[in-house]
Amino acid sequence: SNGLTGKKGSIFEGGHRVPFVAVWPGKIKKNSESDVAIFGHDMVATLAALLEVGTDKTKVFDSANLLPVFKNESRKPVHQYLMHASQASGGPFYSIREGNWKLIMKTEKREKWNSLEVIGLYNLKESRVESEENNRVKDASQNSRIKRMSQKYLQLRMGLASTL
Repeated sequence: SNGLTGKKGSIFEGGHRVPFVAVWPGKIKKNSESDVAIFGHDMVATLAALLEVGTDKTKVFDSANLLPVFKNESRKPVHQYLMHASQASGGPFYSIREGNWKLIMKTEKREKWNSLEVIGLYNLKESRVESEENNRVKDASQNSRIKRMSQKYLQLRMGLASTL
C-alpha cells in the first residue's frame, strides 16, 4: 500500500488506490504519469471514443473518456465524485471523495442506507494517511461538509446523480 492506510479490500486509500498502466506507442508519452483518479468502468467510454461510437448514457452514465488524460492533454479530474465500498471486517464501509475530501461511513447491514454512521473525514491533500490524528469528523467546522457529502453519497448510490 506504499505507506497508505489500509490493505487490499479496505475502505482506506491503501485498499484500493492502485496504479493503472497504459501503453500506446505514438499516443501516450513513454514514462508519463498522471494523478487523475479513474475507475475501471471508465474504459467503456474510452473504448467507445476510440472506436468513434456512442454510449447509452442511461447505462454507462458514470463512465468518463480517458483519452485526454492518456494523451496528457488534461490533468483535470474526470469525476467530480469517487465512491468506494468495502465489505472488510467490521463493515460494510462506504466512502465518497469530493476533490481532496474523503468521507467514510459504515453500517451494520449491507445497503441499509438509513443507518449510515459517519466515521471518518480526511483531507487527502493535507495527508494521504488516513490516521485518527488526521480524522476531521469531530471538527464542528466540518459539519456542513459532512452533511452535504453524506447526502450526495445517497443521491449517487440511488442513481439519482452522476459522478461526472
